[in-house]
Amino acid sequence: MAYLTTEKPSDAITTPHGLYITMQYLSDAGGQNNYHWGLFLASDQLPRGQLLHAARVDGQPLDLNLEIQNVADPRRLGRIVACLQISTLKSTDAIETCAKSVDVMDPNRVPTREARWTSRVWVKQVLASLNKGGHIKLPMTVDELELYCQAAADSHLQTQRSGDPWLHVANDTRWCS
Repeated sequence: MAYLTTEKPSDAITTPHGLYITMQYLSDAGGQNNYHWGLFLASDQLPRGQLLHAARVDGQPLDLNLEIQNVADPRRLGRIVACLQISTLKSTDAIETCAKSVDVMDPNRVPTREARWTSRVWVKQVLASLNKGGHIKLPMTVDELELYCQAAADSHLQTQRSGDPWLHVANDTRWCS
């Protein structure tokens, strides 16, 4: 994880049709930072795009629903500490189809090695589906990507805690090399 942009929000923008993993800080549990994971697909009218994520249903602590929202600027979303490009994707239809195909409400469809559905598990399943369908080419396996994302977000969180409040945007995959 050698590459992190130091551009400030007024300078750092997303790449047209870039597909990003977003990580929003939630808490620290037992020395490990916990994040809410999402996917951001930048449009050709930067920095606009769509944020897709599996969000908790009000009053249902274990139930998740797919949320898709238009976002004017991902750098202005609260508590996001990392916006990491993993690929490019020109089709919003492809990501919406893959996102909707992951049934986060069915506890019998939780992937092997996972205890339950979370936003992190949902992101990994959507990325695997996009990769398998040939819509994107991931720079590594989804499990390896998860480790790099966690490390990048932890690093960004440390930077924010040390006085740099800016969201760091990685506009290519050098952050995971």
